[in-house]
Amino acid sequence: MEDEKVWKVVLTSWEPFTNVSGVKTYKPKTTWTAEEDKLANVNPKALNVIFNGVDL
Repeated sequence: MEDEKVWKVVLTSWEPFTNVSGVKTYKPKTTWTAEEDKLANVNPKALNVIFNGVDL
């Protein structure tokens, strides 16, 4: 069973971005916080959950 963080990513998605003057801009990996780096590692697990739940 996958943990709660993975399920949250499945439901809401996750993308590292900043909001500059109302414009959504993706953050370069070199500027990610430790928490964003952890969440980035959860994203592939979430995709795996989705792909394994889909039949041919």
